[in-house]
Amino acid sequence: MELGLKFGNQLSVRSAMTWLRSNLPVTAASRIAVQISPELWESTRRKLGKNSAGKNGLRDYVQTRAAQLAQLKVDEVVRSKSSLSGRAANKLILKAANAATKMTLEKAAHYLN
Repeated sequence: MELGLKFGNQLSVRSAMTWLRSNLPVTAASRIAVQISPELWESTRRKLGKNSAGKNGLRDYVQTRAAQLAQLKVDEVVRSKSSLSGRAANKLILKAANAATKMTLEKAAHYLN
């Protein structure tokens, strides 16, 4: 108990920094996913009209296209923040592409029904 009271402020600052480090990439990925979603949906909608390749074909297409679009946005972030590591940039691409894929596939399911 005494340890918590004595070092309480230091522990809370450390906890806050840990939380911030873990949640900033998620926030940035969400922002990128929202930015690329309109273009991703438009590409997907056109693909739905031309080809009925099935769920796996559609999922593969959407994932690939989402990664392409996310890469462009992350490249902009890397150019503006040169301190961002390559590993962090790759994680950002993956998280943003996965979030955009999920949103787009949900929208496609409603569109097809």
